[in-house]
Amino acid sequence: MSSTATGPIEIGSYVDKLAHRLGSSWPSLVAARNRAKQKHNILAGLLKGETSPDVSIVVHGSLARLEFTSESDLDWTFLVDGQANPQHQKDLLRLRKKLEDSNEFDQPGPEKTFGMLTFSHQIIHMIGGENDSNANTTRRILLLLE
Repeated sequence: MSSTATGPIEIGSYVDKLAHRLGSSWPSLVAARNRAKQKHNILAGLLKGETSPDVSIVVHGSLARLEFTSESDLDWTFLVDGQANPQHQKDLLRLRKKLEDSNEFDQPGPEKTFGMLTFSHQIIHMIGGENDSNANTTRRILLLLE
């Protein structure tokens, strides 16, 4: 690890390797990474005990990429890997309220791609065709990329 006037640069990512090789620093990227780490710790505390054997809470977007800024919202998915259960919807609503009440994160955009209940079956089996949706394709791609 090396450091700059704006903070430590962890050698490892391609951006960090490029900065190190060029002898450069990008304070905005360092600040976004540091902010993302702080927000990740806050989110981990808020989500403690919120998963179960068939539920994962998946974070996408700038927080997942460690590029969180003051303009970032929290893109997340309540991912169920199993049978539908009425409790899942109740858990989703409780979690959504918990995140809103924390005032730590801006809520996902109005498109309803994120902050929603999603089943792994849809992501895996509804690829293309008339049964797929833009939201499903977006979630699938982000799960693969981030």
